[in-house]
Amino acid sequence: MVGFLGYRELFRMEFKIRRVSKPPQSLLFTSPNTSIKQDKTASTDAIMRTTGRFSAENIFVPSVMVSNTISALSTVVSNQGNEGNGSAICWDKYDFGLLDRWEKAEQFFCKSLPSVNSSWLKCRVITQSQLPEATRPHTICDGQNTMFNPHLMKPTACLPSRPGYKCGGRAIHWLYPKGSLAANCKMTKHMMASAFPKDHLRDMFSGWEDLEEKNYKDMQSLRSLDGDYILAFARERTEHANLFHASTDWLNSYMSLAISGVVDARAGSHSDMERVQVLLLDEQTGPFESLYVKDIFSPFHPVLRVSALQDAQKKAFRLKRVIFSPPGYSNMFLSNLHRDLECNERSLLVSSFRRFVFESAGIILQMLDYTSSSARSTAELTLISRRPYSVAGVGHSFMARQIDNQEEVISSISKAVGDHVNVNVTDFARLHARAQLAKIASTDILVGMHGAALSYVVFLPPWASMVEMWPRISWKCFQHMSVLSGIFYQRWENRGPVRRDKSGDYTTVNVDEFIPIVLRAVDCAWLRSNLSSRGNILQPKNVKKCQQPWS
Repeated sequence: MVGFLGYRELFRMEFKIRRVSKPPQSLLFTSPNTSIKQDKTASTDAIMRTTGRFSAENIFVPSVMVSNTISALSTVVSNQGNEGNGSAICWDKYDFGLLDRWEKAEQFFCKSLPSVNSSWLKCRVITQSQLPEATRPHTICDGQNTMFNPHLMKPTACLPSRPGYKCGGRAIHWLYPKGSLAANCKMTKHMMASAFPKDHLRDMFSGWEDLEEKNYKDMQSLRSLDGDYILAFARERTEHANLFHASTDWLNSYMSLAISGVVDARAGSHSDMERVQVLLLDEQTGPFESLYVKDIFSPFHPVLRVSALQDAQKKAFRLKRVIFSPPGYSNMFLSNLHRDLECNERSLLVSSFRRFVFESAGIILQMLDYTSSSARSTAELTLISRRPYSVAGVGHSFMARQIDNQEEVISSISKAVGDHVNVNVTDFARLHARAQLAKIASTDILVGMHGAALSYVVFLPPWASMVEMWPRISWKCFQHMSVLSGIFYQRWENRGPVRRDKSGDYTTVNVDEFIPIVLRAVDCAWLRSNLSSRGNILQPKNVKKCQQPWS
C-alpha cells in the first residue's frame, strides 16, 4: 500500500485548474522523472493540478547550486481577473489581486530630474480593511539612487511615531534626522506623513531630504553597498524571535520584492535574488536570521546593520535600488483576528511564497515513480511540545500554554491511530531553523497549543492537516493561515481551568473530546493525499468535511 510522503519524499507538487475543465494534452507527466510541458494556448489563469501519484526525494545543497526546479515543476501562469482564485474577496485581499491593488496605486513621491545622477522614489498606498486600524495605511516604497547617511542616525529605545509602544529595554531602533535618506529628485504632493503608518515607515521617511536645489553631483562617487537591490526593513521589539511575527515580516518582504519587480511571484522566477542584500534597520539578533534573513533573502551578500555602517569617516552610501518593506503586523495573516476569515480558498500568493522559501533554502526535488520503495505507508504526526527554554539569546523562563497531561495525550493519540501513524513529539525551540523546516516538510498532521510554531502550517505539504488547541479564546490567525495555505484545520477548545506556576501556565486536555478531532485530521490528511485511505477509521460523514480547508 502506498502511503504518505515524508521527509525523504518532501512534498507532492500540486497544480490547480481554475477555469479549465481538464488538463490540456500537452500538460502531463511524461515519465517517472517527471517533466511538465507548458501549453502556451491554455488559459492564462489556469494552474494545473495533477492527479498523478509520485514521491520526491530532497537534497540539501548550497544556495548557489539551487536551480529553478521547484518553480519549473509548479509553473504558475499569470492570473487575470478575480475569477483566477474564486471569489473577488479572496483574490483582492489574500492573493495576487492584492499585489495588483498595490501596483495600480503606484505614485511618484519624489520625481526624477533630468540629470545623470537622477533619483526617484515610488510608493503605493492602499488600505486593507481587514487589518487592524492602527496599521493603516499600508504602504510599500522603492527608490533609485538613494543616499543613505547612517552616521546621522541615533539609536533609540522608542519609535517617535509610536510613543510608549514597546519602549522598554535597550535602544534597538533608530532616529532618522533630516538627510538620513536623500535623493536627487523633487518631492511631489504625495510625500506627506499621512501616507505612512505610524511605525517604522513614518520614522524613516521623516528623515527624507529632497536634493533638488542642491543638485548633488557626486552621487555616483558615493560608496555603494554590495547588493544591487537593498531590501530594508525593521522588526518590532522581541518579535523577530517569534515565528508568527517573523513570518509576517518574511511574507511582506517577498511581496515587496514582487511589487518592485525583483522577483516574479506569479511565474515563480527568483533569479535576481543573487543581487539582493538585506539591510536591517533594527539591532536585534535571533534564531531565524541565518536561514530566513541571510540564506533566503540575502543569499549572496552579508546582512547589513546600521551600526556596522557607521564609521569615523562619516561618509554616506549610495543605494542603487532600495525596497522598503512594511512592518509585519500589516500583513494578511493578522486579518480579522477575532472572527472567521471571509475567504475560504487556498491563496496562490501564499503558495508562491512557500515555494520561494523551499527553493531559496536549498531544497531540490527529484521526482520518482510513486511505486518506488521509498514511498511509505504511514503518516507522520508532529505534536508540538512547549517548555521553558533559552536559545540563541532568546529566553522564556515562563512558557504559556503548556499541555499539563502531555504524556496522556501522546499515549491516547498513539493508541487511537495505531500503526498507521508515527507520533513524534517536538520542541521546535531546540531545533535549528533549517531542521525545523525539514521537520515540517515531513509532517502530515501538525498538532499543538495555540502558539508561534503553528505558523509552520504555511510550509506543510498541501494535503496536510493541523489541529490547534485553545486553552482559552485566542486569535484566529492560525486558522486563517491554514485556510490560505489550503490545509485542513481542526480546533479543540478548553472548557476547564488553566493551572499556573512560576514556569508557565498549563492546560489539561480532555482526551475524550480531543481524540475524535485528531482522528478526523488524520483521516482527512490521508484522504487528501490521494495516495491511500484507511477504511477502518474513515467515516463517510468526514469526507465532505475534508473538502473544505476548515470546518
